[in-house]
Amino acid sequence: MLERLSSFRTFEWIIPVFLISSGLSFALSFLCKRVAEALEIVNAPAQVRHSDRKVPLLGGVAIFSAFWIMISAILILSRSGAFPVWARSNLDPGSLNRFLGVFVGTAIISSVGLIDDVKNLKPFIRIAAQV
Repeated sequence: MLERLSSFRTFEWIIPVFLISSGLSFALSFLCKRVAEALEIVNAPAQVRHSDRKVPLLGGVAIFSAFWIMISAILILSRSGAFPVWARSNLDPGSLNRFLGVFVGTAIISSVGLIDDVKNLKPFIRIAAQV
């Protein structure tokens, strides 16, 4: 039983990372909402089935940004020794190539979403671009 409880200590950094990333997502979502309203990047009430007011878009930009800000912070902090040894060993230089691949993939998908928010792409074009 004690071994099981001691294993929870290795995850003590997860709660602060979760709380910081949640706060960052909330703050960036609020900022993107304001930007979308200012630039009129909104769905009009006639375009949204269950709303009688304009719905701001650009939420995907906020989530993409928050995710990659936190990943970058974790990579930087892991190199400084701020994370447990087992976490640092999982973030070796070879893993940076995997992060780059994931970044490129999420950037493509997010870019298509952003273009769709601004230009209102047809569903077939969205799916084709994201595949």
